[in-house]
Amino acid sequence: LAASTVGELRKLLDHAEGRIKLRGLWALAACQKLTATDLEKAMRDADEHVRGWAVRLLVQPTSTTNSTEYTKLLNSGALTKLAATEKSALVRLELASAAQRIEPKLSLGIVSSLITHGEDSNDHNQPLMVWYAVSRLLETIPAEMIAQLSRNQIPIVGEFAARQIAQVWLAEASDARSASLVQFMTTAASTKDAAQSVRMLDSILRSLE
Repeated sequence: LAASTVGELRKLLDHAEGRIKLRGLWALAACQKLTATDLEKAMRDADEHVRGWAVRLLVQPTSTTNSTEYTKLLNSGALTKLAATEKSALVRLELASAAQRIEPKLSLGIVSSLITHGEDSNDHNQPLMVWYAVSRLLETIPAEMIAQLSRNQIPIVGEFAARQIAQVWLAEASDARSASLVQFMTTAASTKDAAQSVRMLDSILRSLE
């Protein structure tokens, strides 16, 4: 692909209309000419669809010019920073999906922000998407994930987390799993939201019956 053609495609990222910017992103990604700089810029765009696609493309390394750029941008905490301030439910859905595809340590910061959005509780997809990301972290880095659950504002996430922790302990008790169970109960009991605390502890009890 001629350099001039790539340059013309990149100009589309500065267009006033979001749909034209998206065409530019898609074309550059399809040609594997999308750079980390392009993605950083797109994640700051005013259009939620552009930001959402930037998140999606960032976790698809074949979209970028090279894997080194991709890794560097991910390791910079770009998605964690976006998750901390993102007001769009559409972009948060993309972040929940991305959190399931990257290293657990990088995913934790994203998930820790997503679980604080109680306004997503009644969304058709978001609560379960967040839960899938949380579930993965409960398996891989349980102590770190459980420590964040005191901030959770999505009821189904707290309830499902309780069930998973209790059922894993029942299936095969171990010192590590016992520690996770105790940590979760302590976290649930200390949660400031009384209703949320009751739901989490009740889920533990029902799972242990």
